[in-house]
Amino acid sequence: MKNPLNKLVIPSRLLGLTHNIFRVVCLTEIDGKLSFKSKQIVKGLAPYSCHSVSKSTVALALGLLYDKKLFTPQDKIADHLGEYFPENVDKRWYEVTVDHLLHHRPGIDFENGFDAGNSDLDDGVIPWSGAEILTNIFSMPIVHEPGAVFRYFDGNYYVLARLVEKLSGYDFMNFISQNLFAPMGFVNYAWLRDPNGHVMGGTGLLLRTEDYAKLGWLWLHKGVYDGVRYISEEWINMGLTASVNRTDNAHYGYGVRRLSKNGYSITGAFGQGLYFNVNKNVVYAWHARRRNQVMNVCEAIDKLNLF
Repeated sequence: MKNPLNKLVIPSRLLGLTHNIFRVVCLTEIDGKLSFKSKQIVKGLAPYSCHSVSKSTVALALGLLYDKKLFTPQDKIADHLGEYFPENVDKRWYEVTVDHLLHHRPGIDFENGFDAGNSDLDDGVIPWSGAEILTNIFSMPIVHEPGAVFRYFDGNYYVLARLVEKLSGYDFMNFISQNLFAPMGFVNYAWLRDPNGHVMGGTGLLLRTEDYAKLGWLWLHKGVYDGVRYISEEWINMGLTASVNRTDNAHYGYGVRRLSKNGYSITGAFGQGLYFNVNKNVVYAWHARRRNQVMNVCEAIDKLNLF
């Protein structure tokens, strides 16, 4: 295979998006050693917001707990967080599983983000009120049969981040820092929190692009980074398995989208992107500064077989 570092600039040129992407990193393995190369296109400070890349990171945190046999994807969310259900909860919430939330299929008929801080961020963002964000989410009606319809909603992964805290007994950032970020050499990272101090889960993660690429490597190598197994291959395989049925075409696993038989992407708003191919030993990761067609970039990398 040709040295992929020589092709590092290609993703930033695709579709004329060079002006949007401001940092891109290529992570590969050369002579048995992990090798990074980066290009800073626009000056900026690290860490950068990863937006919905946060979701795949919550999924990795859940994988750590799955490997400890603290839950299964088939567990009902009510069995773990039912104490936050309101008195008038839609009874179908008792049918919602962890897997439904991971695949954005609990049955809520709402898409887009939510703003636990009550600031006006964007169209389609719900400003929450009340003391407990979980209760706000569990107050939403279940319109579709759980598992039947894909609706992309940041709140699903907020619930899952709270599940991590409940099962682990730790603050989310303390848990993932001790078990993933610090051992994998992450530096200078943060996660935005709601007014009660809980991480936002579905968004809000800030990472250096190099550390962002490491997460892709963990998915690519079935839970192993730099020779150390952090998460079981079983969990990673489940996370890469897209949930698709006849009602939609959402090739979405646990925060990871399948683009083709072997190509996968992890993306966030404002052009944050990560691409890997299970047949290639390379991860591309980039941060951007405003909205662009990030899925088109990932799809173009996949179709053009750049490696």
